[in-house]
Amino acid sequence: SSDHLYLHSFPTRRSSDLLFSMQKLRPLLYLLAAIVVTVGFGVLLSHYTWEEFRDEIEAIEVEEMDLTTVDDGIYIGSYDANLIRAEVRVQVQNHQIVSIEIIEHHHANAEAAEQIIDWIVETQSIEVDGVAGASYSVRVIQAAILNALRKGVSQNDES
Repeated sequence: SSDHLYLHSFPTRRSSDLLFSMQKLRPLLYLLAAIVVTVGFGVLLSHYTWEEFRDEIEAIEVEEMDLTTVDDGIYIGSYDANLIRAEVRVQVQNHQIVSIEIIEHHHANAEAAEQIIDWIVETQSIEVDGVAGASYSVRVIQAAILNALRKGVSQNDES
């Protein structure tokens, strides 16, 4: 009948029920806090590592190598800048670089940077321009090549 007014009662939460619900959420809140702290430290550490990495790469001095001091042979050189690592095999004949092989190269732009080896063999110079978007990787490869060639320097020519 439309003349009757029905009152519905809605359940009310007692403070003890609310306290019980919060206790159930406490482990989840601890987990969430731990995740936030871990991510925060990760961001700080990665920023610090990136700054160190950039400084190390920029400190690499790629100098011209006097190939007349390098004996014929095959030399392996490497350079490790933590985030980028390269290992190369360099073959020298008649005081000329005849081939460079990338043995190992860890970096996102590896393929682009590896073009540098053809330019170095063609120009017989380590000091060639970098590859757009891969300049850090190029510097690491150049440093690895320089380290390989230094192994071939004649004992009589070393200063």
